[in-house]
Amino acid sequence: MARLTAATKTLLHLVGPLGFSLADRYLKRAGLDYWPFVDLHYADWDSFDAIYQSQRAANFKYFSTHGARTISRPNIAAVIS
Repeated sequence: MARLTAATKTLLHLVGPLGFSLADRYLKRAGLDYWPFVDLHYADWDSFDAIYQSQRAANFKYFSTHGARTISRPNIAAVIS
């Protein structure tokens, strides 16, 4: 997701606690050479809830490891309507 948001110049919201570290040494080790181009906003659940309740959240796309559908199988009906 980070690479996609860097390429499309869109904001990436990470809501924590995260299951991984954002420390620079781990990012370099993982080969995330595009990381400086990621527009990142990190929030805890309480502060993200305020964003979610705002009008800005209408265009958000949500991804989770617990979702019922994979990213490669979007809900096209929802996109068209």
